[in-house]
Amino acid sequence: MQLIEVGMLDEDLAYLATRFVVAALAVLAAGTTLAYVLRIRRQGRPVGVALSGSTILGIAAGMSIHDALDTVRLLPSTPVALNSWMWLSCFDFLLPFWGFLLVRAWRARDRAEAELAELAMTDPLTGVLNRRGLMTRSVVELIRQRRLGGAATVVTFDLDRFKAINDRHGHDAGDRVLCRFAAVLASGLRAGDLLARTGGEEFALLLAGSDAAQAAAIVERLRERVRAEVAHPAGVGGVITASAGIAGVDVAAAPEMALVGALGAADRALYQAKHDGRDRAVLAAPLPDVAVAVACPSMP
Repeated sequence: MQLIEVGMLDEDLAYLATRFVVAALAVLAAGTTLAYVLRIRRQGRPVGVALSGSTILGIAAGMSIHDALDTVRLLPSTPVALNSWMWLSCFDFLLPFWGFLLVRAWRARDRAEAELAELAMTDPLTGVLNRRGLMTRSVVELIRQRRLGGAATVVTFDLDRFKAINDRHGHDAGDRVLCRFAAVLASGLRAGDLLARTGGEEFALLLAGSDAAQAAAIVERLRERVRAEVAHPAGVGGVITASAGIAGVDVAAAPEMALVGALGAADRALYQAKHDGRDRAVLAAPLPDVAVAVACPSMP
């Protein structure tokens, strides 16, 4: 008789310990889902579904704690029955793991959405931003510059005689030139600067905190590096050059409109650089259709 009582006591203690472990897991799962809810709420995203899951897990955690305490109260007189073990194993034990799997699935979905959003704003060949990415990221930077009382400048680049490279050496060679050109431009960026490929051989820079005169000096350094570091497919004797248009951004205006206006002015300055002989940068004057050359090392 004593052996039976001792066996029952060991079984009851095992159930009680398991019950408290499961209750702790339920609390942890509820806390994990609540932390996720608070994080996406700060991001301005809808929290309805996640909040419902967190609420269900919170209620389940409360019930699990209540059952554990109730077991402590009843154990001296009421031994643990088989159905209690079945309920613990089939419901209480599985619910916390369901909560952890749910949060894991939510986070995996968030990562997938972030990757898709990044792909939608990235040029697949060069890895820099595309036009959409430039427009989206520039808004944030222009708002920051307005708050700081800073300046911003847009630069549009175009590789000179790029069509001839494709025609004579093939598109693979042209792609290699584009990738190297993008890498050279990207290596000269500072914190807050943005680089995008906006067309076939056309790129755009947003230089944060720089006025047009400062941007002109940066552009000249970049163009010199392009000549020195971007290999021409023809080998020795071949030189890659770039033309550029530079225009200041009105940071006091609405960001989207200011950026579109600056890109238009920079494009007009770029066309002027091409018309004047290529391999140069042209600074757009305040009047839309007037441009002033800032560097004239012409290359026929």
